[in-house]
Amino acid sequence: MAFQPKRFLAVLILLLVVAGGVFWWSHYRQNGSKDALVLFGNIDLREVQLAFHDTGRIMKLLFVEGAPVKTGQLVALMDPIRYQAMVDADIEALNRDRAQRTDAELTWNRVQKLTRADFNSRQQKDDARAALDMARATVRRDKAQLAFDQRQLDDTKLYAPVDGIIQNRVLEPGDMAFPQSPVYTLARSRPLWARVYLEEPELGKVREGMTAYVTTDSYPGQKLAGYIG
Repeated sequence: MAFQPKRFLAVLILLLVVAGGVFWWSHYRQNGSKDALVLFGNIDLREVQLAFHDTGRIMKLLFVEGAPVKTGQLVALMDPIRYQAMVDADIEALNRDRAQRTDAELTWNRVQKLTRADFNSRQQKDDARAALDMARATVRRDKAQLAFDQRQLDDTKLYAPVDGIIQNRVLEPGDMAFPQSPVYTLARSRPLWARVYLEEPELGKVREGMTAYVTTDSYPGQKLAGYIG
């Protein structure tokens, strides 16, 4: 019978195990009869586009198309030399300004003692306090800059956000990466949805949350449990 879109409604089935390809779905009614509703459909792939946060040249891609990856797994590296240089400069500046802060603290403590003994003027005390406040503010600024640049350095590593299969390897080592340019297309393996179609008269036979069973040519003779969502 020819497919008539107006007479069919889509039903999504969430599989509890991984499956693939074309399948048939059967639901056994609650009264226990073996009168099964058999439908055909396909796996619905949910895709995630993986891209670097910053601009740079791709140094290494760790996976090829078809490879499985786990959440948090390193999948690509960007050349870190520019960001590493920034972090190194930040650390050097922080160490230098920490030393100046220590000197300012020593000066402040000494001026306080001399002022109490009337050996220093009020102006000298105010100047020492201002120098200390400035030194402390500089160290805080250095720490913030280091944290920002360290995050950029960390972002030269690209990680998988979810479990899945590498569907497309869009870029290659040597290519320039941009935040809006995907490096990989990742097909999610969890959760896995299947889409089937049924005629309107059959719609009353199914409901959300109902158990469903799926078979696929990839796993002959095996029924995969799921539910209607």
